Amino acid sequence: VMKKLKELTLCAKQITVTPDFSFAPYLEKLTLRNCEMLIEVHDSVGTLEKLRNLEIKGCNSLEGLPYTIGHLTSLRHLVLSQHFGLFSSPEKLWDMELLKNLGLRETGINSILTSIEKLTQLWYLKLEKSCPGRGNFRVSKWEISSSCSELVTALPSSFLCSVKRLVITDDQIEALPDCIAQMQNLEYLELKCQFLKALPKWIGQLKQLRTFAVECDNIPIFIDEMCSWEHIEIWLRVRCLQLKAVTSSIEELKNVKFIELDLSETGIVELPPWLGCFVKLERLKLRNITRNNVLLSGLSQLTSLKELVLSESNFKSLPSCISSFSRLEMLNVSGCKLLHTIPHLSSSVLWQLDASNCTNLKCLPDFANLQSLRELSLGGCNSLECIPGFETIAENIEGLELPGPSGGIQCSNLSNDFKNKVFR
Repeated sequence: VMKKLKELTLCAKQITVTPDFSFAPYLEKLTLRNCEMLIEVHDSVGTLEKLRNLEIKGCNSLEGLPYTIGHLTSLRHLVLSQHFGLFSSPEKLWDMELLKNLGLRETGINSILTSIEKLTQLWYLKLEKSCPGRGNFRVSKWEISSSCSELVTALPSSFLCSVKRLVITDDQIEALPDCIAQMQNLEYLELKCQFLKALPKWIGQLKQLRTFAVECDNIPIFIDEMCSWEHIEIWLRVRCLQLKAVTSSIEELKNVKFIELDLSETGIVELPPWLGCFVKLERLKLRNITRNNVLLSGLSQLTSLKELVLSESNFKSLPSCISSFSRLEMLNVSGCKLLHTIPHLSSSVLWQLDASNCTNLKCLPDFANLQSLRELSLGGCNSLECIPGFETIAENIEGLELPGPSGGIQCSNLSNDFKNKVFR
Protein backbone atom coordinates (compact mmCIF):
# COMPACT_ATOMS: atom_id res chain seq x y z
CA VAL A 1 0.00 0.00 0.00
CA MET A 2 1.37 3.41 -1.01
CA LYS A 3 -0.13 5.42 1.83
CA LYS A 4 1.75 8.62 0.98
CA LEU A 5 0.89 8.71 -2.74
CA LYS A 6 -1.33 11.74 -3.39
CA GLU A 7 -1.01 12.25 -7.15
CA LEU A 8 -1.03 9.67 -9.95
CA THR A 9 -0.89 10.21 -13.72
CA LEU A 10 -1.27 7.34 -16.20
CA CYS A 11 -0.29 7.93 -19.83
CA ALA A 12 0.01 4.29 -20.93
CA LYS A 13 -1.25 3.79 -24.48
CA GLN A 14 -1.46 0.00 -24.26
CA ILE A 15 -3.41 -0.60 -21.05
CA THR A 16 -7.03 -1.71 -21.43
CA VAL A 17 -8.01 -1.63 -17.75
CA THR A 18 -6.72 0.63 -14.99
CA PRO A 19 -5.11 -0.95 -11.94
CA ASP A 20 -6.98 -1.54 -8.70
CA PHE A 21 -6.67 1.84 -6.98
CA SER A 22 -6.98 0.41 -3.48
CA PHE A 23 -3.17 0.43 -3.32
CA ALA A 24 -3.30 4.24 -2.94
CA PRO A 25 -6.13 5.02 -0.50
CA TYR A 26 -4.95 8.61 0.09
CA LEU A 27 -4.86 9.61 -3.57
CA GLU A 28 -6.02 13.22 -4.05
CA LYS A 29 -5.46 13.69 -7.79
CA LEU A 30 -5.86 11.11 -10.55
CA THR A 31 -5.19 11.83 -14.23
CA LEU A 32 -5.71 9.40 -17.11
CA ARG A 33 -4.28 10.96 -20.25
CA ASN A 34 -4.07 9.55 -23.79
CA CYS A 35 -4.62 5.95 -22.71
CA GLU A 36 -5.77 5.09 -26.22
CA MET A 37 -6.60 1.41 -25.59
CA LEU A 38 -8.29 1.94 -22.23
CA ILE A 39 -11.84 0.58 -22.18
CA GLU A 40 -12.52 0.25 -18.45
CA VAL A 41 -11.81 2.13 -15.23
CA HIS A 42 -11.62 -0.20 -12.23
CA ASP A 43 -14.55 -0.02 -9.80
CA SER A 44 -12.12 0.69 -6.96
CA VAL A 45 -11.91 4.32 -8.11
CA GLY A 46 -15.04 4.84 -6.04
CA THR A 47 -13.20 3.91 -2.84
CA LEU A 48 -10.80 6.86 -3.07
CA GLU A 49 -12.36 8.91 -0.29
CA LYS A 50 -9.66 11.60 -0.46
CA LEU A 51 -9.84 12.12 -4.23
CA ARG A 52 -10.47 15.78 -5.03
CA ASN A 53 -9.33 16.01 -8.66
CA LEU A 54 -10.14 13.56 -11.48
CA GLU A 55 -9.24 14.21 -15.12
CA ILE A 56 -9.73 11.80 -18.03
CA LYS A 57 -8.54 13.13 -21.37
CA GLY A 58 -7.89 11.51 -24.73
CA CYS A 59 -9.01 8.03 -23.68
CA ASN A 60 -11.16 7.61 -26.77
CA SER A 61 -11.76 3.86 -26.41
CA LEU A 62 -13.28 4.20 -22.97
CA GLU A 63 -16.82 2.85 -23.01
CA GLY A 64 -17.98 4.43 -19.78
CA LEU A 65 -17.26 5.01 -16.12
CA PRO A 66 -18.30 2.72 -13.27
CA TYR A 67 -21.32 3.59 -11.17
CA THR A 68 -18.97 3.83 -8.18
CA ILE A 69 -17.84 7.20 -9.53
CA GLY A 70 -20.79 8.61 -7.64
CA HIS A 71 -19.16 7.56 -4.36
CA LEU A 72 -16.48 10.25 -4.76
CA THR A 73 -18.19 12.67 -2.41
CA SER A 74 -14.96 14.63 -1.80
CA LEU A 75 -14.42 15.36 -5.50
CA ARG A 76 -14.06 19.07 -6.31
CA HIS A 77 -12.70 19.05 -9.88
CA LEU A 78 -13.88 16.71 -12.66
CA VAL A 79 -12.79 16.86 -16.31
CA LEU A 80 -13.96 14.28 -18.84
CA SER A 81 -12.73 14.71 -22.40
CA GLN A 82 -13.35 11.81 -24.74
CA HIS A 83 -16.01 10.15 -26.89
CA PHE A 84 -18.14 7.91 -24.70
CA GLY A 85 -21.46 7.78 -22.92
CA LEU A 86 -20.15 9.31 -19.68
CA PHE A 87 -21.88 7.07 -17.13
CA SER A 88 -23.97 3.94 -17.23
CA SER A 89 -25.98 5.80 -14.58
CA PRO A 90 -25.57 9.58 -15.24
CA GLU A 91 -27.60 10.42 -12.16
CA LYS A 92 -24.63 9.31 -10.03
CA LEU A 93 -22.99 12.59 -10.95
CA TRP A 94 -25.46 14.40 -8.72
CA ASP A 95 -24.11 12.60 -5.64
CA MET A 96 -20.94 14.70 -5.92
CA GLU A 97 -22.37 17.43 -3.72
CA LEU A 98 -19.05 19.26 -3.27
CA LEU A 99 -18.14 19.39 -6.98
CA LYS A 100 -17.04 22.93 -7.90
CA ASN A 101 -15.46 22.53 -11.37
CA LEU A 102 -16.88 20.38 -14.15
CA GLY A 103 -15.49 20.06 -17.67
CA LEU A 104 -17.19 17.91 -20.29
CA ARG A 105 -16.19 17.25 -23.91
CA GLU A 106 -18.19 14.93 -26.16
CA THR A 107 -19.60 13.10 -23.16
CA GLY A 108 -23.36 12.96 -23.55
CA ILE A 109 -23.61 16.60 -22.56
CA ASN A 110 -27.33 17.13 -23.11
CA SER A 111 -28.36 14.39 -20.67
CA ILE A 112 -26.21 16.01 -18.00
CA LEU A 113 -27.37 19.60 -18.46
CA THR A 114 -31.03 18.96 -17.73
CA SER A 115 -30.31 18.38 -14.03
CA ILE A 116 -27.20 20.50 -13.62
CA GLU A 117 -28.79 22.64 -10.91
CA LYS A 118 -28.50 19.70 -8.51
CA LEU A 119 -24.78 20.45 -8.23
CA THR A 120 -25.41 23.26 -5.77
CA GLN A 121 -21.71 23.94 -5.11
CA LEU A 122 -20.73 24.09 -8.79
CA TRP A 123 -18.78 27.24 -9.62
CA TYR A 124 -17.33 26.61 -13.08
CA LEU A 125 -18.78 24.61 -15.96
CA LYS A 126 -16.97 24.10 -19.26
CA LEU A 127 -18.79 22.45 -22.14
CA GLU A 128 -17.14 21.48 -25.41
CA LYS A 129 -18.45 19.79 -28.49
CA SER A 130 -16.60 19.16 -31.77
CA CYS A 131 -17.72 22.00 -34.01
CA PRO A 132 -15.01 23.02 -36.53
CA GLY A 133 -14.18 26.70 -36.44
CA ARG A 134 -15.96 27.33 -33.17
CA GLY A 135 -14.59 28.68 -29.95
CA ASN A 136 -15.62 28.41 -26.34
CA PHE A 137 -18.68 29.35 -24.37
CA ARG A 138 -18.00 29.98 -20.72
CA VAL A 139 -20.19 30.62 -17.82
CA SER A 140 -19.53 31.59 -13.35
CA LYS A 141 -21.32 30.96 -10.20
CA TRP A 142 -21.80 30.02 -12.15
CA GLU A 143 -19.31 30.32 -15.08
CA ILE A 144 -19.87 28.41 -18.34
CA SER A 145 -17.67 27.70 -21.35
CA SER A 146 -18.76 25.87 -24.52
CA SER A 147 -17.60 25.39 -28.10
CA CYS A 148 -21.17 25.40 -29.43
CA SER A 149 -23.26 28.28 -28.19
CA GLU A 150 -26.50 26.36 -28.70
CA LEU A 151 -25.52 24.16 -25.76
CA VAL A 152 -26.57 26.93 -23.42
CA THR A 153 -30.16 26.44 -24.57
CA ALA A 154 -30.12 23.00 -22.93
CA LEU A 155 -29.49 24.49 -19.51
CA PRO A 156 -32.52 24.63 -17.20
CA SER A 157 -33.97 27.99 -16.23
CA SER A 158 -33.15 27.37 -12.58
CA PHE A 159 -29.48 27.21 -13.54
CA LEU A 160 -29.53 30.22 -15.85
CA CYS A 161 -30.85 32.54 -13.17
CA SER A 162 -27.74 31.80 -11.06
CA VAL A 163 -25.20 32.74 -13.74
CA LYS A 164 -23.12 35.80 -12.85
CA ARG A 165 -20.38 35.68 -15.47
CA LEU A 166 -20.65 34.73 -19.14
CA VAL A 167 -17.93 34.62 -21.80
CA ILE A 168 -18.83 33.72 -25.39
CA THR A 169 -16.11 32.99 -27.94
CA ASP A 170 -17.80 31.84 -31.13
CA ASP A 171 -16.84 33.07 -34.60
CA GLN A 172 -19.91 31.57 -36.28
CA ILE A 173 -22.91 32.91 -34.41
CA GLU A 174 -24.70 35.99 -35.72
CA ALA A 175 -27.11 36.36 -32.79
CA LEU A 176 -27.00 35.59 -29.07
CA PRO A 177 -29.26 32.85 -27.68
CA ASP A 178 -32.43 34.39 -26.23
CA CYS A 179 -32.18 32.20 -23.13
CA ILE A 180 -29.39 34.49 -21.90
CA ALA A 181 -32.17 36.97 -21.12
CA GLN A 182 -33.07 34.68 -18.21
CA MET A 183 -29.70 35.40 -16.57
CA GLN A 184 -31.11 38.18 -14.42
CA ASN A 185 -28.14 37.94 -12.02
CA LEU A 186 -25.57 38.31 -14.81
CA GLU A 187 -22.86 40.79 -13.79
CA TYR A 188 -20.22 40.26 -16.49
CA LEU A 189 -20.77 39.63 -20.20
CA GLU A 190 -17.89 39.20 -22.64
CA LEU A 191 -18.36 38.66 -26.37
CA LYS A 192 -15.68 37.53 -28.80
CA CYS A 193 -17.91 36.87 -31.79
CA GLN A 194 -16.48 38.03 -35.09
CA PHE A 195 -19.74 37.96 -37.05
CA LEU A 196 -22.27 38.99 -34.43
CA LYS A 197 -24.70 41.25 -36.29
CA ALA A 198 -26.54 42.99 -33.48
CA LEU A 199 -27.10 43.17 -29.75
CA PRO A 200 -30.53 42.01 -28.59
CA LYS A 201 -32.72 44.60 -26.88
CA TRP A 202 -32.95 42.46 -23.76
CA ILE A 203 -29.32 43.13 -22.86
CA GLY A 204 -30.41 46.52 -21.57
CA GLN A 205 -32.86 44.73 -19.29
CA LEU A 206 -30.13 42.79 -17.46
CA LYS A 207 -30.27 45.06 -14.42
CA GLN A 208 -27.35 43.42 -12.60
CA LEU A 209 -25.00 43.71 -15.59
CA ARG A 210 -22.04 45.86 -14.63
CA THR A 211 -19.35 44.96 -17.17
CA PHE A 212 -19.68 44.47 -20.93
CA ALA A 213 -16.55 43.44 -22.85
CA VAL A 214 -16.79 43.17 -26.62
CA GLU A 215 -14.46 42.19 -29.44
CA CYS A 216 -16.48 41.92 -32.64
CA ASP A 217 -16.21 43.17 -36.21
CA ASN A 218 -19.53 45.03 -36.03
CA ILE A 219 -18.86 47.19 -32.99
CA PRO A 220 -20.15 50.40 -34.69
CA ILE A 221 -23.70 49.02 -34.98
CA PHE A 222 -23.77 48.40 -31.22
CA ILE A 223 -23.44 52.08 -30.38
CA ASP A 224 -27.15 52.90 -30.25
CA GLU A 225 -27.82 50.07 -27.82
CA MET A 226 -24.92 51.04 -25.56
CA CYS A 227 -26.06 54.65 -25.18
CA SER A 228 -28.66 53.70 -22.55
CA TRP A 229 -26.23 51.72 -20.39
CA GLU A 230 -25.43 54.33 -17.77
CA HIS A 231 -24.78 51.71 -15.07
CA ILE A 232 -22.56 49.45 -17.17
CA GLU A 233 -18.77 49.54 -17.48
CA ILE A 234 -17.60 48.84 -21.03
CA TRP A 235 -14.41 47.11 -22.17
CA LEU A 236 -13.90 47.63 -25.89
CA ARG A 237 -11.40 46.10 -28.31
CA VAL A 238 -11.34 47.78 -31.69
CA ARG A 239 -10.06 45.95 -34.73
CA CYS A 240 -8.08 47.68 -37.45
CA LEU A 241 -10.82 47.66 -40.10
CA GLN A 242 -13.42 49.18 -37.78
CA LEU A 243 -11.46 52.13 -36.45
CA LYS A 244 -12.78 54.69 -38.95
CA ALA A 245 -16.40 53.60 -38.48
CA VAL A 246 -16.06 53.73 -34.71
CA THR A 247 -14.66 57.26 -34.88
CA SER A 248 -17.86 58.62 -36.41
CA SER A 249 -20.21 57.27 -33.75
CA ILE A 250 -18.41 56.63 -30.50
CA GLU A 251 -18.67 60.22 -29.25
CA GLU A 252 -22.33 59.45 -28.58
CA LEU A 253 -21.17 57.35 -25.63
CA LYS A 254 -19.86 60.23 -23.53
CA ASN A 255 -22.04 59.24 -20.58
CA VAL A 256 -20.99 55.59 -20.62
CA LYS A 257 -18.15 54.50 -18.35
CA PHE A 258 -15.43 52.94 -20.48
CA ILE A 259 -13.03 50.85 -18.39
CA GLU A 260 -10.76 49.30 -21.00
CA LEU A 261 -9.95 50.22 -24.58
CA ASP A 262 -7.69 48.06 -26.72
CA LEU A 263 -6.38 49.67 -29.90
CA SER A 264 -3.58 47.16 -30.42
CA GLU A 265 -2.50 46.37 -33.97
CA THR A 266 -4.87 48.92 -35.50
CA GLY A 267 -2.19 50.70 -37.52
CA ILE A 268 -3.10 54.11 -36.10
CA VAL A 269 -0.81 57.09 -36.69
CA GLU A 270 -2.29 59.16 -33.89
CA LEU A 271 -4.70 58.65 -31.04
CA PRO A 272 -8.30 59.27 -32.16
CA PRO A 273 -9.75 62.63 -31.00
CA TRP A 274 -12.70 60.93 -29.30
CA LEU A 275 -10.35 59.25 -26.83
CA GLY A 276 -10.45 62.37 -24.68
CA CYS A 277 -14.17 61.77 -24.07
CA PHE A 278 -13.39 58.84 -21.82
CA VAL A 279 -11.88 60.59 -18.82
CA LYS A 280 -12.76 57.59 -16.63
CA LEU A 281 -10.84 55.12 -18.79
CA GLU A 282 -8.74 52.88 -16.54
CA ARG A 283 -6.94 50.58 -19.00
CA LEU A 284 -5.52 51.50 -22.40
CA LYS A 285 -3.69 48.99 -24.58
CA LEU A 286 -1.65 49.98 -27.63
CA ARG A 287 0.38 46.86 -28.36
CA ASN A 288 2.35 46.37 -31.55
CA ILE A 289 2.00 49.86 -32.99
CA THR A 290 4.63 49.57 -35.72
CA ARG A 291 4.69 53.16 -36.96
CA ASN A 292 7.40 55.12 -35.19
CA ASN A 293 5.69 58.49 -35.58
CA VAL A 294 2.45 57.75 -33.71
CA LEU A 295 1.39 60.80 -31.69
CA LEU A 296 0.61 60.07 -28.05
CA SER A 297 -0.28 63.61 -27.05
CA GLY A 298 -3.94 62.59 -26.73
CA LEU A 299 -3.10 60.68 -23.57
CA SER A 300 -2.96 63.86 -21.50
CA GLN A 301 -6.69 63.82 -20.70
CA LEU A 302 -6.71 60.21 -19.48
CA THR A 303 -5.78 61.03 -15.90
CA SER A 304 -7.73 58.06 -14.49
CA LEU A 305 -5.53 55.47 -16.18
CA LYS A 306 -4.47 52.59 -13.95
CA GLU A 307 -2.91 50.42 -16.63
CA LEU A 308 -1.07 51.54 -19.76
CA VAL A 309 0.27 48.97 -22.21
CA LEU A 310 2.53 50.20 -25.03
CA SER A 311 4.49 46.98 -25.57
CA GLU A 312 6.11 45.78 -28.81
CA SER A 313 5.74 49.21 -30.40
CA ASN A 314 8.12 51.56 -32.19
CA PHE A 315 7.83 54.51 -29.83
CA LYS A 316 11.08 56.45 -29.48
CA SER A 317 9.89 58.37 -26.45
CA LEU A 318 6.94 58.55 -24.08
CA PRO A 319 4.83 61.69 -23.60
CA SER A 320 5.62 63.80 -20.55
CA CYS A 321 1.97 63.63 -19.46
CA ILE A 322 2.64 60.13 -18.09
CA SER A 323 4.40 61.86 -15.23
CA SER A 324 1.05 63.28 -14.09
CA PHE A 325 -0.83 59.97 -14.03
CA SER A 326 -1.18 59.73 -10.26
CA ARG A 327 -3.39 56.61 -10.40
CA LEU A 328 -1.15 54.56 -12.67
CA GLU A 329 -0.56 51.09 -11.23
CA MET A 330 0.91 49.22 -14.20
CA LEU A 331 3.11 50.44 -17.05
CA ASN A 332 4.21 48.03 -19.77
CA VAL A 333 6.63 49.16 -22.47
CA SER A 334 8.29 45.77 -22.99
CA GLY A 335 9.78 45.14 -26.41
CA CYS A 336 9.86 48.83 -27.40
CA LYS A 337 13.31 48.53 -28.94
CA LEU A 338 13.54 52.18 -30.04
CA LEU A 339 12.60 53.62 -26.65
CA HIS A 340 15.52 55.39 -24.97
CA THR A 341 13.93 57.16 -21.98
CA ILE A 342 11.15 56.58 -19.46
CA PRO A 343 10.12 59.93 -17.98
CA HIS A 344 9.58 60.76 -14.32
CA LEU A 345 6.75 58.75 -12.74
CA SER A 346 4.88 60.40 -9.90
CA SER A 347 2.30 57.70 -9.17
CA SER A 348 2.46 56.61 -5.55
CA VAL A 349 0.51 53.45 -6.40
CA LEU A 350 2.63 52.13 -9.28
CA TRP A 351 3.41 48.50 -8.43
CA GLN A 352 4.48 47.05 -11.78
CA LEU A 353 6.89 48.36 -14.41
CA ASP A 354 7.80 46.15 -17.35
CA ALA A 355 10.48 47.53 -19.66
CA SER A 356 12.07 44.20 -20.58
CA ASN A 357 13.83 43.94 -23.94
CA CYS A 358 13.94 47.69 -24.50
CA THR A 359 17.40 47.30 -25.97
CA ASN A 360 18.06 51.03 -26.47
CA LEU A 361 16.73 52.15 -23.10
CA LYS A 362 19.33 54.30 -21.33
CA CYS A 363 17.48 56.46 -18.83
CA LEU A 364 15.03 55.43 -16.12
CA PRO A 365 13.01 57.52 -13.67
CA ASP A 366 14.15 57.93 -10.07
CA PHE A 367 12.85 54.85 -8.25
CA ALA A 368 13.23 56.48 -4.83
CA ASN A 369 9.75 57.99 -5.30
CA LEU A 370 8.14 54.67 -6.26
CA GLN A 371 7.70 53.12 -2.83
CA SER A 372 4.76 50.96 -3.99
CA LEU A 373 6.76 49.26 -6.75
CA ARG A 374 6.71 45.48 -6.33
CA GLU A 375 7.55 44.10 -9.77
CA LEU A 376 10.32 45.42 -12.00
CA SER A 377 11.35 43.85 -15.32
CA LEU A 378 14.45 45.18 -17.06
CA GLY A 379 15.74 42.00 -18.67
CA GLY A 380 17.50 42.65 -21.96
CA CYS A 381 17.96 46.38 -21.27
CA ASN A 382 21.70 46.19 -21.76
CA SER A 383 22.07 49.86 -22.72
CA LEU A 384 21.12 51.09 -19.25
CA GLU A 385 23.59 53.45 -17.68
CA CYS A 386 22.08 53.51 -14.20
CA ILE A 387 19.03 52.57 -12.14
CA PRO A 388 18.58 55.70 -10.01
CA GLY A 389 17.20 55.26 -6.52
CA PHE A 390 16.81 51.51 -6.87
CA GLU A 391 18.69 50.55 -3.72
CA THR A 392 16.25 52.61 -1.64
CA ILE A 393 13.27 50.48 -2.71
CA ALA A 394 15.04 47.15 -3.21
CA GLU A 395 13.61 45.67 -0.02
CA ASN A 396 10.07 46.24 -1.33
CA ILE A 397 10.59 44.36 -4.59
CA GLU A 398 8.87 40.97 -4.89
CA GLY A 399 9.56 40.23 -8.57
CA LEU A 400 12.79 41.34 -10.23
CA GLU A 401 14.34 40.82 -13.66
CA LEU A 402 17.58 42.62 -14.44
CA PRO A 403 19.98 42.44 -17.39
CA GLY A 404 23.18 40.51 -16.94
CA PRO A 405 26.63 42.09 -16.97
CA SER A 406 27.41 40.22 -20.19
CA GLY A 407 25.46 42.88 -22.04
CA GLY A 408 27.95 45.55 -21.04
CA ILE A 409 25.68 47.21 -18.49
CA GLN A 410 27.53 49.49 -16.10
CA CYS A 411 24.93 50.89 -13.65
CA SER A 412 27.65 52.77 -11.82
CA ASN A 413 25.20 54.05 -9.21
CA LEU A 414 24.84 50.55 -7.74
CA SER A 415 27.45 49.14 -5.41
CA ASN A 416 29.47 46.15 -6.59
CA ASP A 417 28.14 44.13 -3.67
CA PHE A 418 24.56 44.88 -4.67
CA LYS A 419 25.19 44.07 -8.34
CA ASN A 420 26.79 40.77 -7.42
CA LYS A 421 23.66 39.82 -5.49
CA VAL A 422 20.97 40.73 -8.00
CA PHE A 423 22.34 40.76 -11.55
CA ARG A 424 21.99 37.58 -13.48
